[in-house]
Amino acid sequence: MPYKDPEMARAREVAYRAANLEKIRLRDAAHRAENREKIRLRDAAYRAANREAINERRKVWLTKPENLEKKRAWSRKWARAFPDKNNRWRVANPDKMREVGRKSRGLPKPTRPESHACECCQQPFEGKRICLDHCHISGAFRGWLCNACNLGIGKMGDSIEGLMNAVRYLERAARSAAPGTCGAPGCPGEPCGFCNRS
Repeated sequence: MPYKDPEMARAREVAYRAANLEKIRLRDAAHRAENREKIRLRDAAYRAANREAINERRKVWLTKPENLEKKRAWSRKWARAFPDKNNRWRVANPDKMREVGRKSRGLPKPTRPESHACECCQQPFEGKRICLDHCHISGAFRGWLCNACNLGIGKMGDSIEGLMNAVRYLERAARSAAPGTCGAPGCPGEPCGFCNRS
């Protein structure tokens, strides 16, 4: 009998499927339509019982660059097809949206909750964009900054040396400025601590 040989049985099944592709597709579609609720409940029960294994398979699948691109393409297609659902979810889940954005851009996981003010300039975040600052060499989380401070640090080379060069430049400019014109924060328009430096 041909079914006793697994290889032969497999070859026969593949040949049957190839010859009857449309017939099988219609049969499966009819079965799904008739048993939609039963299939939904069965799939939900399977996912609940095997959540960790499913997540592990998904992580392995996403490690391949071609699969990651497929997932992104599918997500974009779904978002275009269901803009209302997509927008409702985004509005209802801002924390998850930020987490998804961070992961997709390769940003580190924060080690402390978001602060209410920029950790660099101390200005409150009210109406400002909050940025997760991280070391571009080690990838470690550094803190929460406003967009202006985050861009400024980046433009200065993302290093202490770059920022110190900027500080030295401002100090030189203040020393050479006419008294009361140094532009230092709080300069009263007359000789101040910065203007009088020698």
